[in-house]
Amino acid sequence: MITLAQYAGPHIKHPDWTPEHRANAEDLLKRINLLLVDAENDGVVVRRNPATTSQISGSGLGGFRPLGTAIGAQLSTHKKGNGIDLFDPSKSFKEWCMANLDKLEKYGLWMEHPSATPTWAHLQRTPPKSGNRVYKP
Repeated sequence: MITLAQYAGPHIKHPDWTPEHRANAEDLLKRINLLLVDAENDGVVVRRNPATTSQISGSGLGGFRPLGTAIGAQLSTHKKGNGIDLFDPSKSFKEWCMANLDKLEKYGLWMEHPSATPTWAHLQRTPPKSGNRVYKP
């Protein structure tokens, strides 16, 4: 299970970590953790990232990102607590997601197309402009 502290990471005391962003993240993590349980129940090994000691990718920006962060898009879902990058160097989790889009729908999640995320899986709780369950950025 990914905790709120792991999601906020080094930015937990940042002024951009507002009550609204925290509430968004709590809802996101509830959905993500349920999805991860389903994947693990289907035999997917969900790996921990040595850099974050959690399933969050990167080295501190795979969860919440302050508004001024140069990493990612200006309107990144990470900056409002709506998006997360999950560590997936083997691509097994992304493959499972692509084969189980009904699970993404069940939990109200959208995913960046695996071709855009080489060693991680980006998931978010808000639909992209296209509305597609799996989308290309």
